[in-house]
Amino acid sequence: MKILYSRLLESIKSKPKIENLCDDLTMIGIEVDGIESLQGDKVIDFDLTPNRGDCFSVKGLARDYCAFKNQKFSTSRSVSFKGQHKFEKALGYLLLMPALLILLFRSQI
Repeated sequence: MKILYSRLLESIKSKPKIENLCDDLTMIGIEVDGIESLQGDKVIDFDLTPNRGDCFSVKGLARDYCAFKNQKFSTSRSVSFKGQHKFEKALGYLLLMPALLILLFRSQI
């Protein structure tokens, strides 16, 4: 998985150098395969194992780093948008098997 260094720093308040960040992430079990340059920024290549689903995102990696360094985790970046159509949220469920729940969404455009 490849992530921009600048994108990781948005959630880490201490703004560590890239080498220190990669060393610390490797110490907590998140292997760094390499660092590449891209248009004035750095791209960090991570080798994640399937059992670390919590790290399959920028926020997950930043959260682990902040927990390791005993720092506050910043979640200030969020995305919101307003659609052009109004939807009536009609949730119905159909229980086919005890473990299977199907949600049905109907929209009125």
